[in-house]
Amino acid sequence: MSNGPAGRGGGAARGTVLLAAAFALTLVGPCSPGRRPGPRPSPSVRRAPTPPGHRTATPSPWSPGTRSPSPPTATGGHRPRCAEVYGADHPCAVLPVILLGYGPGVDGDNTARAGRALPVHVSTLRPDGYRGPRVTGMRVEASYDDGATWTDSVRPHVRPDGSATAVLHHPRTGAEHVTLRVTAWDDAGSRTQQTVVRAYALRR
Repeated sequence: MSNGPAGRGGGAARGTVLLAAAFALTLVGPCSPGRRPGPRPSPSVRRAPTPPGHRTATPSPWSPGTRSPSPPTATGGHRPRCAEVYGADHPCAVLPVILLGYGPGVDGDNTARAGRALPVHVSTLRPDGYRGPRVTGMRVEASYDDGATWTDSVRPHVRPDGSATAVLHHPRTGAEHVTLRVTAWDDAGSRTQQTVVRAYALRR
């Protein structure tokens, strides 16, 4: 999962996944406003001409961003992939993880004004095939010392689509960057807590 390329104060994303219904992740780098988590697009590749006498392999229609097909069954259908791995009697299930996307109201250079209020839009996404309870609660926190202390804590209203908008009030002085920590949950006990270190910078 990615929330945009690393930039100011950035680096590679790192995190820890807790099994069962809980999910925790720490990202280092800025948020990309409005971007939902998902697979990165595959870069385009320019193929060199094939030398005479050389054979080329038939290109596959499946890329890293798509699902490969399962082997066909005797009846012409396709078995579930979990059955292929764990056996025909193993039930398939969609993990109830909650994925987060961010849309802070920052400028094009990923900065916001110090001493001003800023709306931060947070969206949620569930895996394909999920049919369980929707996200019903969210907490948005802000830190101005890279996560050493947390000053803002907002419980925004969660919309039926699982999104919410929190308003953060930035200090006028003493802060250069804003670190975000978002916790989202549903009534079935699934919970995600995600920290984005230095999500955006403050300017004066």
